[in-house]
Amino acid sequence: MNNRTGNIIWERQYNHTAHRRRLKRLYKYYFAPVVLIAVLTAFLKGIGEGLGVILVFGSIGGLFLLWFWLIGLNQRMNPTITEDGDYLYCGRTKVKMEQITAFSTYMLSGASMLVQSGSGTTWSKGGSAGCAVFLLSDQEKVRFKWPNIENEDLEKVKLALDSVLPNKWRPAENIPMS
Repeated sequence: MNNRTGNIIWERQYNHTAHRRRLKRLYKYYFAPVVLIAVLTAFLKGIGEGLGVILVFGSIGGLFLLWFWLIGLNQRMNPTITEDGDYLYCGRTKVKMEQITAFSTYMLSGASMLVQSGSGTTWSKGGSAGCAVFLLSDQEKVRFKWPNIENEDLEKVKLALDSVLPNKWRPAENIPMS
């Protein structure tokens, strides 16, 4: 059981190893040379110049760290789909299961999209995104979205949704996307 609402039917796996590898490369190939350059500059030119090197290159390194943190944040967005018998939940989005007439899963490439999660709402620009769209009985559409998801994971989303919504999957081209 999810502590929020119901049974978890799908959970996105976050690749901690890849994240640690990115940070390790940043420390090894960026921060270590910056510290060495700063120490040499401080020794040869003075403390002020050494602090200047740390300030300039440290700011750039901070931007790299922020970029890596945002990659990880995008990969942790909407990590589960849960169901409680009446509703499906993904992040802050919910859809009443009895109103769903059809659903589809598809990939977006190079799209900007607004993604909601338990921690807030953010824009994901560019890259790829996976979507599950639900066509409701009143012809309204509800979407679950995941930035930077792999095709294999999107296939797992389809299988998980098919387990609670049997025989309702349709190819994306058969569901109007307007």
